[in-house]
Amino acid sequence: MESMKFWLTLIAILVVACGVRAQTTYLGFDRNIYPGDDNLKDLRQTFSYTGYWLNNPPGEKANTWLGHRAAVEAAGFGFLVLFNGRLYAELKSVGHAARLGQSDAQAAVGAARREGFPGHTIMFLDQEQGGRMLPEQKA
Repeated sequence: MESMKFWLTLIAILVVACGVRAQTTYLGFDRNIYPGDDNLKDLRQTFSYTGYWLNNPPGEKANTWLGHRAAVEAAGFGFLVLFNGRLYAELKSVGHAARLGQSDAQAAVGAARREGFPGHTIMFLDQEQGGRMLPEQKA
């Protein structure tokens, strides 16, 4: 596990679910490159859920997560379903951004279906350019 920690870049995400009587914390990880089926058992000892990319993660030319949903679920993980948003330079104008948003939404839904996610799955749009959202990003 130590060697895996060395090469595995983990971003810990805490989600706190508040109940009436108790507070429960779930630890997850988000990684651009799929960690491999053989590592899921070890990762599950620490993490309850993982980010799962529906398109190419930020800076990547391919998506290594595709086709691994069943293995991730069989290992006992929950999912934070992710779609990589466009960079500001790709948006150009509010009208162009709105059209891209519609086509990207269709692509995200199609990818989620192909991966076997149930209807009404919540998907998160990853905006790599942070700060205040520009009108084109909001569109």
